[in-house]
Amino acid sequence: MPPLARILFVAWFVAAAAGCEPSAPPPPAPDTRTPLEYFFDTQGATVTPNGRILLDTATERDGKIEYSTEDGKRWSVTYSRLADGTYQYGTPEELTPVEATREKTTSEDISNEEQASDEEVP
Repeated sequence: MPPLARILFVAWFVAAAAGCEPSAPPPPAPDTRTPLEYFFDTQGATVTPNGRILLDTATERDGKIEYSTEDGKRWSVTYSRLADGTYQYGTPEELTPVEATREKTTSEDISNEEQASDEEVP
């Protein structure tokens, strides 16, 4: 092989090898679910010592997720958002009957007021 061809071959080989480095995969897109949506998706099948989590009772209030379990108890759990957009939960705390009733009454009162205003139309 002539010297010029050898130099060009080595230069091409070095250039090709330098361009063959594997590129890092793009970072995953951050999770965009709300805290309540994430709770539904990750805790939907959870069975606690108090029974299944009743997802239709779950609400988000004051930076906490509140929910009931099959045994009729009401619970509150804090959460914090992680860098990837998911959430980490704290330890659930049982709500006292007064706290659980207060929220239920407030929701029922609002619902009853809406129904009453709909019924008043002649």
